[in-house]
Amino acid sequence: NSDLLSAKKYDKVITELSRDVEITKCHLDQKQLGLNPKSWSSIVNAVGYGDNLYLLLCGPGNTYAVAQADMDCKSIQVISSWSTQGNEYSCIGLTPPFAVSEQTAVAAVSGNIFIFPLNGGPIRYLSDFPCDTVMALAIMDRRVYAFLCRKDKDPVKYAMDTVLLSVKLDGTDRKIHISTLRDNPQNEFDRLYPFVVKCILADDAKKRIIFDCKSDRDHYGMNGYKKAPWGIWSFYPETGTGQCLFAEFNTSVHCNIRDGRLYSQNDSYEEVMFDPASDEAKVVFSLYNKNALYRWDGCRGLYNWCTSVFIRQGQMWLVDEGWVKLLTLPNVDKSPLFFVRANMVFPHPDGRSAVAVSDHDIYKVTPKEGMK
Repeated sequence: NSDLLSAKKYDKVITELSRDVEITKCHLDQKQLGLNPKSWSSIVNAVGYGDNLYLLLCGPGNTYAVAQADMDCKSIQVISSWSTQGNEYSCIGLTPPFAVSEQTAVAAVSGNIFIFPLNGGPIRYLSDFPCDTVMALAIMDRRVYAFLCRKDKDPVKYAMDTVLLSVKLDGTDRKIHISTLRDNPQNEFDRLYPFVVKCILADDAKKRIIFDCKSDRDHYGMNGYKKAPWGIWSFYPETGTGQCLFAEFNTSVHCNIRDGRLYSQNDSYEEVMFDPASDEAKVVFSLYNKNALYRWDGCRGLYNWCTSVFIRQGQMWLVDEGWVKLLTLPNVDKSPLFFVRANMVFPHPDGRSAVAVSDHDIYKVTPKEGMK
């Protein structure tokens, strides 16, 4: 029980129990970063971009910051910090949308969107949206794309309306690409039943966005709408067209972007990976699906196993109930044993290690020689 141990003793015990891997830790020292240690709370989201990890920090009193950390856990520095007005935003149990690309970061908190350059330039502030909740963000072709919805409750379970808008990186030239609010639909997506979007993958090469979505209606259409979208879809902003890339008939539970791929887990214990380079969606891991690339009965007990996940070179890194795990596929029983508590895990540029992020710490985890 970590509550009964000091931080140093806890780290020592965890290291001794994790003999199959090498662990490097970097603590978020708020005082050293120039932040008020009595005000800041935790890391609420992170994005891997290039050789760095970008962290979104949230604290009480509507205070926020973005920090940059190197993947080897040697340094962390604050890029920008700000505060907002209005009701205090609770970061507990929530993951505010956050994206980084083209030397720009974008975050959505308290129903507002903040755009700021990674070089520490002025922050752009966006508000007054047609819907009250920002669901997901992405940056493509020097524009910020945001899926919004009118929520049924908090946190969002179903969407009452869905909107996709974009703006330039300076916050100008706002465009509405998709809106189920329109009286006169302008594309096929406007005619869909409102849907929730969990994450967006920006496919710069093909000038499209890829998104994972679900609806509270069936697939056959009702109330005058053409159909309710489920699964992984594409959308081309220049033409207003798109298509379903993977028809998902089970509820998507978690979704994340890693190594330029979209990973989506459904409530039938399936992990779907979409690779934009090959334009293929594959069921890579499953309990029931015989056509999956890998099967393992042990995933029945991993109820939260895809809060963060990626697969690389026959290895599946994931977060299960707050613990990072590495599954060696297909011989899961030969997987290395280690203990690292975290909320997210990212691929390291060395092609072998992973970087895990908890509320206040960053860990580099490297399997020792002899472990795949």
